[in-house]
Amino acid sequence: FSALRRYGNLVPAGTPVGLRFDPGVAASYGQQPKMVYGKSKFGFDVEECAAALDAAHRAGLVVDSVAMHIGWGLPQSSADLVDWAFGRLSGVACQCPTLETINVGGGLGGRYLASDQPLALETWRDLIARHLAPLGATIVCEPGTWVVAPAGLLIAEVNTVEARRHITWVGINAGYALNPLPAMYDIPLEVIPLCNPLGAPAMIAHVAGHINEGVDVWAQARPLPRLEEGDLIAFFPAGAYGSSMASNHCMRGEFAEVTVG
Repeated sequence: FSALRRYGNLVPAGTPVGLRFDPGVAASYGQQPKMVYGKSKFGFDVEECAAALDAAHRAGLVVDSVAMHIGWGLPQSSADLVDWAFGRLSGVACQCPTLETINVGGGLGGRYLASDQPLALETWRDLIARHLAPLGATIVCEPGTWVVAPAGLLIAEVNTVEARRHITWVGINAGYALNPLPAMYDIPLEVIPLCNPLGAPAMIAHVAGHINEGVDVWAQARPLPRLEEGDLIAFFPAGAYGSSMASNHCMRGEFAEVTVG
């Protein structure tokens, strides 16, 4: 609890503070380890709640909020884990007499592939109502990805179509520096040929970017209509983790953002 002690030394007595607790469960999109926030470096263990509250009190701080973030892109199959985690968060909240706010974190996922089954908003709502609403605190959440991901497309141009070692490669003029989801987090994006978005698959292809990094592959073994150099393709949903995480890696970071009203 050294961070509480250090913070208490910097601020006036009675300063409010929030505590983040580890839900003790591991759930995320595709159970990707990079997207799991439970059983990781984030937050105090629930079993340490009393000790954390005591440390905050000794530091002269007032705990007015508790928070928990389970993971990113929670699937419907994780509903039982979310149920259990919210129950634990309720137990933590009940131990805090000065509580004003409960932050349930984010994790609401969307469909990155047509086969995805994200945690239903109704399921999430019902679990919050069951475990946390009766406590009377203000409930806040962090649904950023759920809101902005489907609001954006990343459009790129095909510059190469070639077969090597029995694999068809579709090269494009955009690398992972523009959106790191596939390369950094192993999160797939749908590949939509704008010239023929509903066309029947005519080939199985890997889609690769133009950066000299082995991870710069947007999609692997995707069924796609026939593509040619100059065709435009779109990646969807690409509204999250795009410009906010974009870089100029390998001097290939130039892009334009266009808002369509």
